[in-house]
Amino acid sequence: MRFEFSRGFRFFTYFSIVLFFALAVTSLYVGLFMRQSPNLNIPAVFGIAAMFVVAGIYQISITPRLREAIVITDDGIAQELANGSKVTIRWKEVARLKERPFLGRLELISIEPTRVVRIEYQIRGFPDLVALLLHHLESSKLIAEQGSKGL
Repeated sequence: MRFEFSRGFRFFTYFSIVLFFALAVTSLYVGLFMRQSPNLNIPAVFGIAAMFVVAGIYQISITPRLREAIVITDDGIAQELANGSKVTIRWKEVARLKERPFLGRLELISIEPTRVVRIEYQIRGFPDLVALLLHHLESSKLIAEQGSKGL
């Protein structure tokens, strides 16, 4: 099965980039030019604009991940990356399943620690993906060794 980000989620991410930069420009314009008297809160105006710019830059940094996909087969799991490469882990090579709630994803780590499949919570069909993942991991005995850790 193939799992990827929904079109709506991708649209929202692209739209938020435009929105954050528009809010940065608007806050600068309103704070600096739409006043009769000098603005004493110029540091706050720049701070607010900088906050919107940082949020926009973060959104830009995550856009390449929107083209990624997770493919689950009977042999293993693969993450198709935005640059066209693939990270594949066979079920018998899975060393650990790690939940990363602050990053909003699960990480499936191979016995070769440089191979990691990252599964974002926002991916379309995430509950089905997790059920399928747990089924395969239970079959390969990883869950019995590690415990389900609340998944």
